[in-house]
Amino acid sequence: MTTTHHWRLATILFLSCLHIAPAGAIEIGTRVDPRLKVDEIEHLLHESCCLHDLAASEFDLQKVEEYKQRFPGSAKALRYLQGNTYATYSPYQYPWMTFNYFILIWFTSSAIYLYLEKYKGRADIKMVIASLSEDKKRNIVTYAVQILGSSFSLFAQIYGGIDIVFLLKDETTQYRVDWMVLCIISIAVIYTWELIYRLKIGLPLLIHHIITIIFCQLSMASFFDTGNILFLRCATIVGFHATTEQMTFVALLFYRLDIYRQYHSFLFYFAAALSFIIKSIVATVAMWQYAIRIQNDEEFDNWETFWCYTFVPLLLLLYGTQIYACRILYLLGSRCRRRDEKTDIPTNV
Repeated sequence: MTTTHHWRLATILFLSCLHIAPAGAIEIGTRVDPRLKVDEIEHLLHESCCLHDLAASEFDLQKVEEYKQRFPGSAKALRYLQGNTYATYSPYQYPWMTFNYFILIWFTSSAIYLYLEKYKGRADIKMVIASLSEDKKRNIVTYAVQILGSSFSLFAQIYGGIDIVFLLKDETTQYRVDWMVLCIISIAVIYTWELIYRLKIGLPLLIHHIITIIFCQLSMASFFDTGNILFLRCATIVGFHATTEQMTFVALLFYRLDIYRQYHSFLFYFAAALSFIIKSIVATVAMWQYAIRIQNDEEFDNWETFWCYTFVPLLLLLYGTQIYACRILYLLGSRCRRRDEKTDIPTNV
């Protein structure tokens, strides 16, 4: 095993550990105030129970009383009770969702790869595929999977984030929260899959994926642990870095398959410009939300203290990798334009 493979394995193990943190956490959609009294906690519990279609009789009343005595007037009692409302096999809950989405992506990538191997269509495309090395074939599969996966994540992001992202409300429905969680988790899973699936990954792309996964995972852990909707909002906003790359993958797919050569330069230029505009807007909005939070809060809990010092460095590092990607797209567009100019034959010759 080479040094590169050791580094890849260590990275995957580290990112897998990040999946453990939110896995046991519970999200009900209600922000818990530590100053709540026990009777208020019971009221919130009843509402949460209704949200998950569970009967109150399903709770272990002895344990409830035990925790009430151990943590009087504390939100810890509610956190324990929330564990009983966790729907283990709900497709929206974290562990079940993560596992199934990863398996779905893996089967999709296998189907696309098999299609490339058995392709019997246009002779020119067949020759291009046959001439590609294994790592280039896997890149093509990655582009196709990313187009499908990012489009789904974008839909979930827009639909789930209508209230707290686009209307900047502090409340939303549990159903929309589920879709936002699904969006963020899908981004983390598809990037983890890509780190495993690709044979060659450049350092900028590796940094971009790791930062994105860390952002997604820790934001979800923060939200599950505190119930603070701000963490989910910031995660959803930053998620636009990953869910708006469809044009980039289309340009790379056409370029690698060598189809529609006359449009390669336009697609790369357009993808570079679009990516720069969207990523700049996303970074600006995220910084704006961060500044509002810092300005309004005088006291911070553990997660807020953590994000107070790490949000800006992570965001700037992520934005920097996106700007570098825009530069690569521009250079590819310039290369394709020069190629087209050399192959053009004047009509009067």
